[in-house]
Amino acid sequence: MTSGQPAPPDPGRGNPAAPRRYGIADWLLAPLYVAVAALVWLLTVRPPSVPPRVELDASWNELVAFDFRHRLQAGVDFVFTYGPLGYFVSGYPTYTSDVFWTHWVLSLTLNAMVAVAVVLPVLRMHRTWQRLAYLLVVFATTPIADNAFALLAISGSTLFLLFGSGRPLATVPALVMFTALGFGKFTFFVLGFGCVGLLTLSSWHKQGLRKALAVPAVFALVVAVTWTALGQSPLGLPAFLKGSAEIASGYNQSMRWVTQDGRRPHVHELVFALVPIAILAIGALLACVRRPRSLVAPLAAGVVAATLFLGWKAGFVRQDAGHVMICYCCVAVAASWLWCLPRPARGGWLVDAMAAAASAIAFLGAFRLEGGLDYRPGTLPRLVTATAKAHWRFVTEPAGLQRDLETRRRRVAVANRLGAVRAAVGDATVDEVPHGQNILFLNDLTVHHRPVFQSYSAYSPYLQRLNGDFYEDPARAPSFVLLRIESTDGQYPTVADSQVYRALLRHYRPRLVEGGYLLLERQATAAPQPPVTGRPGQRQVFEREARLDEWVTLEPGEGLGELAVDLHYSTTGALWNAAFRGPRLYIDVRLANGSERGSWVTSRGLMQLPFVVDPLIVDLGAFTRLYTGGNDLQRVVAFRLRSRAGREHFYRPTYRCTFWRSDLPPPIDEATARAARLHFPMLSSGPRETRPRSNFVSHRERGRDVLIAQPPSEMLFDAAGRVSISGVFGIRPEAYAGEPATDGVTFRIEGLAADGTRSTLFERRLEPVREPADRGTQEFALAATLPPGSTVVLSTLPGPSGSMDWSYWGAVDLLDLDNPPPGRMLTSDVVSLPRAEGGDIVFRLDAGVEFAHRDYWVIGSDAGTWPGSTQLEVPVPLNASDHLAATLLANTNGGPGAVRGRLDEHGRARAVLPVPPGGLPGSRALLHHAFLVLGDGMEVLAVSNAVPLHLH
Repeated sequence: MTSGQPAPPDPGRGNPAAPRRYGIADWLLAPLYVAVAALVWLLTVRPPSVPPRVELDASWNELVAFDFRHRLQAGVDFVFTYGPLGYFVSGYPTYTSDVFWTHWVLSLTLNAMVAVAVVLPVLRMHRTWQRLAYLLVVFATTPIADNAFALLAISGSTLFLLFGSGRPLATVPALVMFTALGFGKFTFFVLGFGCVGLLTLSSWHKQGLRKALAVPAVFALVVAVTWTALGQSPLGLPAFLKGSAEIASGYNQSMRWVTQDGRRPHVHELVFALVPIAILAIGALLACVRRPRSLVAPLAAGVVAATLFLGWKAGFVRQDAGHVMICYCCVAVAASWLWCLPRPARGGWLVDAMAAAASAIAFLGAFRLEGGLDYRPGTLPRLVTATAKAHWRFVTEPAGLQRDLETRRRRVAVANRLGAVRAAVGDATVDEVPHGQNILFLNDLTVHHRPVFQSYSAYSPYLQRLNGDFYEDPARAPSFVLLRIESTDGQYPTVADSQVYRALLRHYRPRLVEGGYLLLERQATAAPQPPVTGRPGQRQVFEREARLDEWVTLEPGEGLGELAVDLHYSTTGALWNAAFRGPRLYIDVRLANGSERGSWVTSRGLMQLPFVVDPLIVDLGAFTRLYTGGNDLQRVVAFRLRSRAGREHFYRPTYRCTFWRSDLPPPIDEATARAARLHFPMLSSGPRETRPRSNFVSHRERGRDVLIAQPPSEMLFDAAGRVSISGVFGIRPEAYAGEPATDGVTFRIEGLAADGTRSTLFERRLEPVREPADRGTQEFALAATLPPGSTVVLSTLPGPSGSMDWSYWGAVDLLDLDNPPPGRMLTSDVVSLPRAEGGDIVFRLDAGVEFAHRDYWVIGSDAGTWPGSTQLEVPVPLNASDHLAATLLANTNGGPGAVRGRLDEHGRARAVLPVPPGGLPGSRALLHHAFLVLGDGMEVLAVSNAVPLHLH
């Protein structure tokens, strides 16, 4: 070599200007590469699941599947960080029959691309031991991969291509994967778009500008073709990106630090993430400053940095166990990518040690994580085996898996049936507020959702306006809304989706309450009303500057009090928000009675448009009272905004707040309110009057809502003719568990005639301290024939001391036997028979036309209905008992005591239960009956309500 001539590139040193040469070791390890990729593919293929209950995540899963199936427009008809293909990249999606086979094909295909892309960086590593270590890391992260592997696939394939020849044609498979994943989730699109830019720069450096421009051109073509093929408008992509960016930004500001049990070690989670990220940053910097300098090294380091940043944000904005696992997975895998970067001429061992240390620390953090998977080195084989077995069935037996999923879904639908809602809505369109839309799918209702379809995601004025404008437009708004007052992560209840609540109060009226939901129906108006979205209330009360932690007094008044707050970050707070997450912000309120309620989570974006702050609406009962004059509502007289202690400097010291007053919605008449059960949604029938009103308050007992009736108290119900009365009653355990304790409560039911005479229909005194049988929830059922103008009175009477008499009624159902209300699947002609005489009980079954020509069984129990039984793998409103077992056996065998048959073309039937003199064998005085609708395989498709039978 001539003196002064530069040394030729040394591929063994990882020269960035030349691809690494492959030797015999690579060919010998090739089967191992394939095997690991195949295992990653199998473990990341996500079969659908059926959640056991109505859930937030299950709801948005079904919604994105619904939007895909109906070709709704991303960014316009639905606004979310998951795009048109969101259902297919969403982890374990909720089972939806209409897209099951599409999901099967796309899941197998997309996850194959992801698996190959995650393994590809192994081909750019310099040492055999590094390749083996990388494969081990990839294998060990598969149980915690979740969405992390999609991020790693985009980055890993980019890293592989950066150290390649730079030919644009080689990037085409990666660009296709970038597009498919990007139209699944906004984060993947952003990362893919950035990686296209890096590949363009690399190709320009290696092949020249003309060939380099082919990379973004091909990407744009793939994006346009895929977007159009998904039924999206060619001009709709900016709207999708705008809406997704708004939600991503709001999510970063609004998500709170989530705890599982109040004791999660948050600080050590941060340490186990930040320390390896810092180590990797130093290692990547060393690779960038080595000589000879090359553009490829900083580009590759940029890929690693982007992966770490997105993994960090994915894990620690919300910081629950599942999200933190994503960060640890990204760090563990990306740490090994240091072995792909150019090795320094000296000190290569230091980079090796940095990569190994960073990966080990990330794994240690995952092993110590509480509230997630049982992820430990010793449990890894079991986790992998169990996951592989479940996923293998999805791959090889999809039809059998679908049959099982259908059965499970039917069981969940049975448990969440809203018969009265279905009867009222029919085929009309319906939306759900705030975030439990899979209740609509489980009841086969016609879904028509707002753009930002889950209220907690309406983080900013832009997003809130989209939803408010949707409800203001009579041509777009749904005919019905199913409402449940429920906040997410401790948010102030009426702040999230504030414009929706304001529009509901203006344009919708209550129809009925069922299952903890209020059904609202849109009202036609003769003249169009001015829109309320983003507009202030009718009368401005004040506009002023305030400081954090200052109580701001609100002028007392009638109607609704609406507040808007303009609060800004300080420079420090803006940087904190960008690098980590939004600094916590809380709102407290002071009530007219002097008490304070607080620590509700909020954010600056949520409060910029007017929201209802007065009265305090924290449950469905409070919301319904807005339609009945607003009596007994908790009035808010002051509010305060505050940050976490010591974080005040993250916000500007002052903010501007504006307060307005608006009218309540026009009140509905008392008869309509009672028929809709607005006052007492925990009861099946609403009383006309309660005396004294202050003695009644809602409460949750054994997982079900009841009405506390502090003695002495009375509930008055209008009743005449043949009526049945059933329900539950009891004394709260706290009343007899300690000292002082109750000395008993008398529960009495009377018929009050128009002339003032009273007749006792039922009376029971509970003394739970002395008599163990009087503890817990008791049931009652009776029938009576009352003259016109009568009233049924349910009373509670105190014991001698009148102390600790915390009594309650629940599920009180007063039924006109001659005119049963619509929506009930089962009614009977009588609910009471003399035991000595017996007689025939005629049941009327109405399961609905969807169950036409299906078999039914009538079953019974003498152990009550509270809390019910699950021995049939579906919730049945009958407690387990010998009588229940006997009726099931009789119907199975078709022997004596069987009451079974087939529903007609309308899903209806008439069944007769003969009760012999002396009563049914082995049964007690109070029985309840329900019926099951059975499928072809004898699986339970539906379960009716229970009706009582009292043998006296």
